[in-house]
Amino acid sequence: MFDPESSNKPVPLDPIITARVEAIKQLAQGLSDRVAVMDQSFNVVYANEAAWSVDHSGGVQRQHAKCYEAFANRIDPCGACPAIKVFETSEVQCVSCSGRGDG
Repeated sequence: MFDPESSNKPVPLDPIITARVEAIKQLAQGLSDRVAVMDQSFNVVYANEAAWSVDHSGGVQRQHAKCYEAFANRIDPCGACPAIKVFETSEVQCVSCSGRGDG
């Protein structure tokens, strides 16, 4: 279960993950599709400009923002969160978001 108290700090990335995020940045910069990378605490490690164009955070700071706050205007992870599935299975996930928040 998600514990928001244990996830206030961003998780430091190891060099291999850092290199992979850099590769994703290079690929995603020019895409019109939204691309975002989160750590296991749901902090946004990287998001391209297309992802931030649907920013619903109401001013949440971009760097290390919680994905559910920034992109879905929620106070906890989305019910069908693809990131949770990635962390559990290590398989690539894809999702189509409606952009609607909690209320």
